[in-house]
Amino acid sequence: MPQIAVRLSDDEITLIDRLVAEQHFASRADVVRGALAKVAKEREDREIAEEYRRAYEGKPVDQEDLNWAVAGAKLLAESLADDPPWDFDDDEDDDFDGPTIERLELMAVQMTQIVQEIVARRERRRP
Repeated sequence: MPQIAVRLSDDEITLIDRLVAEQHFASRADVVRGALAKVAKEREDREIAEEYRRAYEGKPVDQEDLNWAVAGAKLLAESLADDPPWDFDDDEDDDFDGPTIERLELMAVQMTQIVQEIVARRERRRP
């Protein structure tokens, strides 16, 4: 496996060592790999969101689509208002990489924004 040399500040090294000491990561290299994996996942999520945006722009939105989107956003918001019936932070299953509540909330906000953008474009096109 190739190696690279990276210069880091004392504060960055202290943070990395603290993450290892707190057993969030097995080693310094694991911290760097974890950070890269997070960046790659965020990039992939943005690319998928962009693909969805392009796909929805190419398909005319009708009232039924909007009704379903609003209903789904409301249902998601209501389900997150109280303690949800699921627990994504279950310590018994350490291999589970499912979404967190924060991630679901962000996805709901992003979906709502996409729908709002589509509706606004549709309104601007009307004579």
